[in-house]
Amino acid sequence: MTITQIEGYAKAHGIDLGGAKTKQEKIEAVKEAEAGVERVSVMGIDVDVDMRVFDDIDLLDMLDDFQNGDALKFKKILNRIFREQSEEVFDKLKDARGLVTVSRASEFFVAVMEAVDAKN
Repeated sequence: MTITQIEGYAKAHGIDLGGAKTKQEKIEAVKEAEAGVERVSVMGIDVDVDMRVFDDIDLLDMLDDFQNGDALKFKKILNRIFREQSEEVFDKLKDARGLVTVSRASEFFVAVMEAVDAKN
């Protein structure tokens, strides 16, 4: 890969190469950023899940609130897990009316969690 290709890949995947100057430093920055990232395909949607997000205390709080009945946390949870991919995920989950139903989003979320084995 050329430096331009590495930079393009990093930009497309939301990887900050700010401190990397040489080609090797840029490669290492990409590798480090992608450590622990699981790529899964669920319901015809490909997503990258950074497994480190499950060590995020704020996500844990949101999941606890959701489990205790605060259904309004669901979209925030999805946004936290899918980050910059969220808009694309929601677009692909839309039904014929252009709506993302809670049941479809929930089905997708559970399937992703099972695919990355992070359900529990």
